[in-house]
Amino acid sequence: MTITRRQWLFFSLVMLIMACDFCLIHLPYRTSTDLETVDFGVAMDFMLVIPFVYYMVLVRKNQRHWTSVIYVSFFFGHALLWFLHSPGLRLLIYPVDLLFVIVEIRLLMRLFRVGSTYRQMRHSSDVPGIEVFESALTVHLGSNPFFRYIATDLTLIYYSLFSWGRKAYSPSGTKVFSYHTTSNAWIILIVMSKVLLLEGFATHILVQHWSHFAAWVLTASNIYLWLFLLGDYRAMKLNPLILSDSALRVRYGLRFKLTIPMTDIAAVTETSNVRLTRKERRETLMYESNVHIALNHPVLARGPFGLQKSVTGLYIHLDQPGNFVRCVSNLKDQANPEDRQ
Repeated sequence: MTITRRQWLFFSLVMLIMACDFCLIHLPYRTSTDLETVDFGVAMDFMLVIPFVYYMVLVRKNQRHWTSVIYVSFFFGHALLWFLHSPGLRLLIYPVDLLFVIVEIRLLMRLFRVGSTYRQMRHSSDVPGIEVFESALTVHLGSNPFFRYIATDLTLIYYSLFSWGRKAYSPSGTKVFSYHTTSNAWIILIVMSKVLLLEGFATHILVQHWSHFAAWVLTASNIYLWLFLLGDYRAMKLNPLILSDSALRVRYGLRFKLTIPMTDIAAVTETSNVRLTRKERRETLMYESNVHIALNHPVLARGPFGLQKSVTGLYIHLDQPGNFVRCVSNLKDQANPEDRQ
């Protein structure tokens, strides 16, 4: 998954605005009036300018729902509390809080309908419950980036904490191909567990001498990343590749997911030590490759946090690449017997 140019543009503009405001705040001022004027300007940047940039760069162009602007304003408005020197200006955040509460009440009312939709979809589908829940969220909450972020968090919490004891998804009448046994994902999880949990504790002790807030932010980030790695490995184990007569279902951990119709698969080959050009990297997904799936047409792959990428091929790692290549080739030969003549 890749971050789009507009997302990079938004993040760059936000960092530029915050850097300028940080410098302004720390300049020496002779009177309290000057300081209050600077604080007011910084408050306008955080509560109006940054949300406006978000709307113009990401919301308006991509036709997203305007309510996400309220979340951006709420987040940066409360981040502003760490910069302001004038307590009176903190009252400016109250209108944003009121809008946030109204939006949350509206969201809560829509969430009540997610449960009934989930139960209806669960009875008519044999896919894993967490995917049905994601579909129910999409029905009622749409493709808003904030809701996509929530869906990703719920998914990683499910796989990291509540998926233990579950069996791998294996619908009847299909062939399944695992990819976690010989992958290095388990080794990465063990190594990163040591770095994030053990060394992260030592880092917390060190950083808290400078800032307690920064220390807890760093520790929370380490725990979140560890849960993501654990959830990714559990998702890899519970979601093998599923090959049916009509499609190939790919759920590669928490990294990406897509369903490829058999008619869109051009070729499947075993690979090793693959080096891609810059153009090929933009058009493909690659993870520990020992199998290459070439596509006839671009297929949309969905990643975490609402990220999307149109791909023309996949480079993935499977436990039994030879068996997978033979099965896909046999299905394509059965569907197109004239190709063998």
